[in-house]
Amino acid sequence: MFAKGGKMNRKYLIRTLISLVFIMLFSILFLMKDINGELLEHSLVYVSVHVENGDSLWSMSEKYNDTDFYTHNEYIAMLSEINNIDLDDIKAGTNLIVPIIIFLLIH
Repeated sequence: MFAKGGKMNRKYLIRTLISLVFIMLFSILFLMKDINGELLEHSLVYVSVHVENGDSLWSMSEKYNDTDFYTHNEYIAMLSEINNIDLDDIKAGTNLIVPIIIFLLIH
């Protein structure tokens, strides 16, 4: 993550910023659901997320499953299945495919 001298790796920074933009975009769509109350269906978008030291499937669920559409256990089961890993087989330095739930609003 950090190169010599404490500077952040440019590739890591770009990847993180892109992930944050996706999350912010889909969070805005979710907030629109609450305002309009016109939710008709949902969809999943998949993003690649870099695993850091201390990350777990539970912490990933807390971070990316912020809609209450799935329980943490359901989301963790999805993470495990999508990435073809056991529940405790997450390793720092690898990437995981993470589903982000978006809601489609129809007027």
